Amino acid sequence: MLGKHRKTRGVLVGLIALEVLLGYMYWVFAEVRGPLLPAPHSFASWDAVIHNDQRDGGASVIAVGEATYGLDFTYTLSSSGQYPYADFIMAFDKLERAERLLDLSEYSRVAFKVKCAHENVLSFNLRLFEPNHTLPEDYHSYRVSTSWFSCSNRWTSVEINLSDLRTPVWWHDANNIPLSNQAFQLDQILAISFGGERRGPVDIETNVNIIDLVLLGGNWRYASIALLLMVIVLAGGGYWLWVLCRNTGSVLDTGGGSI
Repeated sequence: MLGKHRKTRGVLVGLIALEVLLGYMYWVFAEVRGPLLPAPHSFASWDAVIHNDQRDGGASVIAVGEATYGLDFTYTLSSSGQYPYADFIMAFDKLERAERLLDLSEYSRVAFKVKCAHENVLSFNLRLFEPNHTLPEDYHSYRVSTSWFSCSNRWTSVEINLSDLRTPVWWHDANNIPLSNQAFQLDQILAISFGGERRGPVDIETNVNIIDLVLLGGNWRYASIALLLMVIVLAGGGYWLWVLCRNTGSVLDTGGGSI
């Protein structure tokens, strides 16, 4: 009987260890983090690039102060253009003739902290490969998917759901693509950018600081497999222990009757 109890204890410890391992696997797969700032800790290499409306005849300007531990840039939008803009771009490859696009399909959200010199509205943008349209040599042919957020002179935490991004009217107009075509995939990303547009101050110099930029998501297929295995192991282990205890009880009852 002592040997049987030791065996039972050993199996029970093994089941508990397996459950802990599967629980850890579920936790790992259920939340995936892709840090982009600070830059030395970024999961993907990127280069800082500035971009404005001067190629379109505008007069907006932008300058970068810091792009290592956080983003610090200053810009002035000009009211002279139809669609004034000034963007800070985190480019995962060269913007013209890119050879490497980043797969962000396992992420569903982006989070960061932001502070601005003035009350402001900024855009968060993805530049995505658009099938049957994007030309590798033309950065502007990559689809722009955008969301807007507010900032002030106090640090604010922002979280954006990537499925809520929308392509602005100006991109549809410039590329002759129907406004109803809003579908996009996250598996071929050229760049992430932050920019100023008419929704914020115009003809006023403004400063922007962004820190702790991270992509968030989860590999739910593997997480579901880990969760299913946890349930199977728990149910199987519980049934095995129930059978063992019942058999042990039967043996004890039989032994008691013979005394």
